[in-house]
Amino acid sequence: MNKKRFNLILLTIVSIFFGLSINTNKVSAAKYGARLYTTPKAMRGTWHLKNTKTMPNTGVKSDVLHPYSKIKIGTHTIIFTKKRGKRGLSGKYTLYKTPKNVAKFSIKKINAAEKYASKHKWLAPDNINSRGFEFRKETWLRSYSSTSNGALSVKGRTLIFENIFMKDTFRK
Repeated sequence: MNKKRFNLILLTIVSIFFGLSINTNKVSAAKYGARLYTTPKAMRGTWHLKNTKTMPNTGVKSDVLHPYSKIKIGTHTIIFTKKRGKRGLSGKYTLYKTPKNVAKFSIKKINAAEKYASKHKWLAPDNINSRGFEFRKETWLRSYSSTSNGALSVKGRTLIFENIFMKDTFRK
């Protein structure tokens, strides 16, 4: 085999390998009408637990109260770092707003969207104001009370995570 043919075959193989190694799959967030949520700039950064407060008469087990030692907020993501032995959100979550036309979804489509959102670690944020938002974990489209749901807001140099069961403060 001459040198030109060998180089041509080698170049073709390398090109094919390189082409296959590039991942061009896009997330089909638009499939359910989801839109990326942009966090307020004041919230972005790494926050460490400072103080905890339990609401009276919650009846919730201690392993789900005050679960986070650190929360890192990015432009479209949140990373939760749990304390040892605690239950709660863990790892990186992407914030996707729920679609406005969700009332028109069939039960089958709602269930499929919930399953997809759970598998891909989506949180559903709702605006409070320019310094905070609420989010839902268990259900991306439906809403009910849970220790994983909550509100994040910034007051001065303090991040507050609260829900009906607890109120924790974090510092940068």
